[in-house]
Amino acid sequence: MRFSIVRGVAVFVIFALAACGGRAIVPTQSSAPGMPFTGDLAPRVTNPCATLGSEGVWHFHGSCLSANVKQSATLFKLKAYRGITQILKYPAVSGKAPSKTPLITGEATGHGDITGTFQGTKFPVYGSSSVPCVNQYGSAASCSGKAVLYDLMVNPGTTTVNFVGSPSVALTAGSVLKKKKTCTLNQMVQDGGWAYEPTPVTAAVKKGKVVLPTDGLPYHMDSHTVEVFAISCQ
Repeated sequence: MRFSIVRGVAVFVIFALAACGGRAIVPTQSSAPGMPFTGDLAPRVTNPCATLGSEGVWHFHGSCLSANVKQSATLFKLKAYRGITQILKYPAVSGKAPSKTPLITGEATGHGDITGTFQGTKFPVYGSSSVPCVNQYGSAASCSGKAVLYDLMVNPGTTTVNFVGSPSVALTAGSVLKKKKTCTLNQMVQDGGWAYEPTPVTAAVKKGKVVLPTDGLPYHMDSHTVEVFAISCQ
């Protein structure tokens, strides 16, 4: 899951972002190379997303954590933010986990809490008139519902990490999800301009909670790459 510069697969690298280039990457496919990170490595600080923001990445102002990749699973329990509690879980590493390779995960709602620019562009809001949804072939696709949360995932290290599947996301948000029935994971891609690619990862909302599962297909994050996903619900 990353943006690359080729169409059909998207992830950005920091500054580039984890695979955003001209093509989109979907969580149901193994990810393609991302664009090179032109900033310094983000240190393990209290708010690593603020550091990323100073290096040319959009600054996500919600909960943001950094942790080293683990062999079995790497878990991010993000702090409650605007009525949403999120647990993002990277599955086991395929092969041996690289030593002391950090991952950064941050969140935001898109309501004034994503600032700065990437490649000179303000953050593209899911479902807005200037930001379309496309399928993996670049054709127009319908945008499902409205984004309730955006996730920023970054590998600021120097080693590619190979996982046995894509990350899973669990949200608890009673008031935010109160009238929602289903949620979908959408990946940000570059397709001439910024766009979102709906993925097959969809799940039902139950009692204010939703769990978007891993797709179970090989997934990797190259060094110095970033990815952005929108979780939309309807």
